[in-house]
Amino acid sequence: MSLIPLKTTVKALDEHQRDLFVTYRVRTNLHDANDHVSLNIRHFDYGNGEEWLNWRKQFEYNRKLKGWQEAPELYQNVRILLRGAALVRFESVNSAVMGNEDVEHFDETLQRMTAMYFPKRPASKTPSMPK
Repeated sequence: MSLIPLKTTVKALDEHQRDLFVTYRVRTNLHDANDHVSLNIRHFDYGNGEEWLNWRKQFEYNRKLKGWQEAPELYQNVRILLRGAALVRFESVNSAVMGNEDVEHFDETLQRMTAMYFPKRPASKTPSMPK
């Protein structure tokens, strides 16, 4: 009995799609440089809270897989992936967070950006029931 090798086909990104994504290679076998998977992460320019959370989830997933633990690589990669209004917002919030550009500072900046998409609203008063 012969086994049929499984082949996975990844559709190549067209020219327009290439501008929307950054492709990262993640090694799946530390002993074989050719054994890897490619992850496409979308650039983020603007969007609603749900789109921001989806982007942030992709970023955090890639951060974990790539082992980004140092501030310089975190800042470099977020500045590659954010564009336009989102990059301006990141730089603005980042400069407002006091302290050195370290990992805690980076995480605080992303938390504040997330909070901007979900502002706290004052608790509404429940109308009293007529007697």
